[in-house]
Amino acid sequence: METHITNLVNEKVSKIKTKNNIFDSGKVIKIKDYIIEVSGLENVMYFEKVIIMEKGMGYVNAIYENSVSVAIVKENTKIEIGDVVNSTGEIFKAIFSDDAMGRIVDIFGVDQLSRKTI
Repeated sequence: METHITNLVNEKVSKIKTKNNIFDSGKVIKIKDYIIEVSGLENVMYFEKVIIMEKGMGYVNAIYENSVSVAIVKENTKIEIGDVVNSTGEIFKAIFSDDAMGRIVDIFGVDQLSRKTI
């Protein structure tokens, strides 16, 4: 475990030294349900994980000429127009519980048949 942590720290320091830790920032310009439109993220890729301030997390699901569409997968507090969105350079990866097998579960972990969180 200690080796893993040391490797992570060394990787982060290396990225800082080579300036590979600099990512684009944009602003929320439109909100509809769990999809937001963001302007200013010009160098993102499809399914890239993005961070919406300390308010939430999502992934890029469409790229347009002057904006991108982001699907929200985690919302800590209400996301508002003008919030800053930062790219991460990482592909979004979801983690699923074995308890979700055989169920209809939405992206927030709610079983749509029983309406319980898994």
